[in-house]
Amino acid sequence: MSVDFVVSVRAPVALAAVIQSTSQTLGTLLAISRVPELTLVDGREYVRGVQTDPGHVLQDDALSATTIGEPIPPNSDDRDVGTRFFEMDVAGFSERTRVMLFDQRMAEWAEKDSLVRAVVSPARTCVGVVLAIGFGLATAIIGKGEIVDDEIGMLRPAIEDPVTFIKRTRLAEPREDFAHQCERFMRQFPHLNNWPPARRILPC
Repeated sequence: MSVDFVVSVRAPVALAAVIQSTSQTLGTLLAISRVPELTLVDGREYVRGVQTDPGHVLQDDALSATTIGEPIPPNSDDRDVGTRFFEMDVAGFSERTRVMLFDQRMAEWAEKDSLVRAVVSPARTCVGVVLAIGFGLATAIIGKGEIVDDEIGMLRPAIEDPVTFIKRTRLAEPREDFAHQCERFMRQFPHLNNWPPARRILPC
């Protein structure tokens, strides 16, 4: 079962601004003053679930120069749609959030109002899902777009406006345990039946 969030982007936004906004959004959602450091990794590769290339962390210059929403040239194996992949890591945790950007605007079948979209795939823990929704909400806000949560369905009925989503779901009681607050955030949705069951990926 897929549990992705889909984000539309109407205005190009630098990755540096996305990371900063994600940290701020997580602080608001979780009522926490210190969010662990977030980093974006480019070029990480897997074969059958096994990491074959660790990739490299995007530093300040690269984060400022790379945007979500800029044209992505079509891939050599797909002449219609351009794609790009990143992973977001969080200091002190094993959860990795996969971000796929796709640009279908050059496709012959694309509609005139087609947008660049980001598909955000979480690790299936409370920490993982909250990291993904934080990234998605932040991207939607500064990219002047929407977030679609059809697969997990936190809110019923669904709300695509990211600012309204935050207002409806943010925690009121502040605490400084990041993982604990992530679990509290997810448990506010009783229809999810305590999914995901794990608070975080436990260290080996």
